[in-house]
Amino acid sequence: MFTVMHINHPDFTDQYWRSYYDMFVELRNRYGAMFSSVTWEELRDRQLSFIKKEDCCSSMVLLDGDDVVGWMQFIISHRGTTNENAHIFTELVDADVPPAIVTTMANELARLMDKYGCSKTHTMAELEHMCDVFRQFGAEQLCKLDTFKLHRDNVNRSVIEDWLDTIPQQNADLKLEFFDEPPDRYIENLAQLLTDTLREMPEEHDTGTPFHVSTDDIRRQTQWRKENNSAAPKVLLVDNDNKLVGISNVFLSLTNPREVYQAMTGVRSDYRRRGLAKWLKAAMFTEMERRYPKFEKLTTNMRAVNEPIRRINAQMGYKLVHEGFEFTLRREHLEQYLSKSV
Repeated sequence: MFTVMHINHPDFTDQYWRSYYDMFVELRNRYGAMFSSVTWEELRDRQLSFIKKEDCCSSMVLLDGDDVVGWMQFIISHRGTTNENAHIFTELVDADVPPAIVTTMANELARLMDKYGCSKTHTMAELEHMCDVFRQFGAEQLCKLDTFKLHRDNVNRSVIEDWLDTIPQQNADLKLEFFDEPPDRYIENLAQLLTDTLREMPEEHDTGTPFHVSTDDIRRQTQWRKENNSAAPKVLLVDNDNKLVGISNVFLSLTNPREVYQAMTGVRSDYRRRGLAKWLKAAMFTEMERRYPKFEKLTTNMRAVNEPIRRINAQMGYKLVHEGFEFTLRREHLEQYLSKSV
């Protein structure tokens, strides 16, 4: 029998945390999923701290009897505003997915959407069997989303060295700065740059996702990372007026920096077609090697339609590891699915 248990429930004992940790290790072993916690205690402390800092966040495991076989997280940012944005994150260990666990997931997601008055959510699924789960729900399949990895042993160093040698000379009006976390003088400008570049990402189908980053978001996330031995280093490009025109940022665990997540690399629209994304990504890779000797690889997700960044990544040496999709899941999709599964 499949059930759901939330990780902050009083009955979620240390034994469940150990099994939860083992599940993530298995996901890493089978599918190359990113997982940085080195002990189950670290996983516990980070996850409980994360949901505590969020206004609306529910994290849970999927159980087959007492065995942890998957996880889900439901989170809403900027709830109650025009920028409200709901997301689902989930993975199942076994690629052979029983219909009963899909129904269990649907029931819990419907309950959470009703609880928070949420009519639709967005999700990204890397693995084919997770894409199939959302297709069973009847979710709208949107942009093709690919996962790439770049190992230090496979990086095209001559390309990176060339970019770092030539592009700065061609853009003498800009300077590059590296920060573990953004200084106060840049936070407002950074929030606007992230919002703009996220909303301007190429897409095959309109996701209807109101991406928005506020100064409060940046400060809250920065504080959480300081308290949880994590970091989000940023390479920023700054013009002569000290305005931000480009960013590349990553996320990593300071206790286990072997695999780093390469997040947004974005350039302000009036500064594009000057090779600045190449400069940013090359500088970030070089900085990771310099600062973290144990660093081994970068992982990134990108929409298949984002040809400019895909070309840059291919030149650097990134390799495709998974082909997935983005989905929009609406409350009525779950209602229709559940009415058929009774």
